[in-house]
Amino acid sequence: MYLLDTPELAPLIEGLALLDTAPDASWHPRFVEMTLASPLPEVTIATAVYEADRRDENIAAIAVASAPWNFTPAGLDAGRALLARMPYNSAAVDWSDAHFDHSYVARWWPDTLPVLRLAGAEDRIVRQGGWDEPRFHGPNVIERARSRPLSLDRKS
Repeated sequence: MYLLDTPELAPLIEGLALLDTAPDASWHPRFVEMTLASPLPEVTIATAVYEADRRDENIAAIAVASAPWNFTPAGLDAGRALLARMPYNSAAVDWSDAHFDHSYVARWWPDTLPVLRLAGAEDRIVRQGGWDEPRFHGPNVIERARSRPLSLDRKS
């Protein structure tokens, strides 16, 4: 989504692979609603720890605790392992919350650049309905929604 908000980067991009993205911030209120309807006590605890000590490791703990929101039961263990090994940056999180997450609208869309848009059919985080506009469905775009769990082990 950051790339779609930065048209100045378009000349430098040879193709886009978009994974569970949206064309605007309309996904965010739905995400918050989902978290309130399906609270995870581990996320609440990890968030309190992070608010008291804003280190990157504590963001990682929130991400790992949120795995049930991100993965199906069959993929939960692999999802936790994936989230645990990803890099996190508290300054980037703060910037995104203050300047992006609530107001994002794609400022450009490729007309000819190859685009692969992947989404989980059971995505509970980023609503995929925003892609309905015809401009997002050109001949340069391949869309795939995964309806069954994807293996997350490093051998796949």
